[in-house]
Amino acid sequence: MGYNDPDGWLTWNVISWPVGAVLSCEQASPGAAGTYYAKVTTLDLPGVGILPGLIFTGGQTAAGFPYTARPDALNGKYQYNIPGGDGGMIAASFTKWTGGQQISVGGGMLSIPPGSQSSWASFSVEIAWFTTDFPDTATVTVMSSTADGVAGSTISVDDLSFGAFTSVNEVPAGTPMQVSMLPGTGVLWITTGHQMAELEVLDTSGRLHARQTLRGLVAETDVSGLANGTYIARIRFADGTYASRMFVKY
Repeated sequence: MGYNDPDGWLTWNVISWPVGAVLSCEQASPGAAGTYYAKVTTLDLPGVGILPGLIFTGGQTAAGFPYTARPDALNGKYQYNIPGGDGGMIAASFTKWTGGQQISVGGGMLSIPPGSQSSWASFSVEIAWFTTDFPDTATVTVMSSTADGVAGSTISVDDLSFGAFTSVNEVPAGTPMQVSMLPGTGVLWITTGHQMAELEVLDTSGRLHARQTLRGLVAETDVSGLANGTYIARIRFADGTYASRMFVKY
């Protein structure tokens, strides 16, 4: 095969390696807390186009791993280099099988705007719990591009663990933002403290489901056509900064 994915994780190396003998996720050294760390890189592949670097927990048949607690946050160390026009993310989502369906019970996401962090820094992704249920499955996802994608965008992660929330770093400083579903309407309501320019709706694996031009501090968008589940509302502001919030379509 020519490469090895990290134990307990899935990547898009299965796409990138056969096409160009390059890795979208690779092992690098030294790590923040040990010998190795994982680095994901956005690639521009012949015949494929832009392929975001991706790593997420899972096995051969399904994403996620068994987990039954309700932590406050996903914590860890990261480095990144995100060119202008792109963005990255680190996310955690929690689900539970009930009545033959897998429902979302909690999640959180760290949105990484364009910029560079060349040395190891700590991050803490606050988990929001949508129901009172305890999960049976957790999924952690790291993706180096969540916008149109720019080849060379990278995110490196190490020392991941669930625990207490230690800092607020999901939204750029001075950018209050609220995202909520209006009950019974299929409408997503967004309010912010800065002029908005664009909304993207992504699922927790980074797939884009909708894009809408916005103006002003308040907006709404019809998401009734989405399947029930956990999604990410990613806002680009008029000044070029980004902020993201998770929401549940039900």
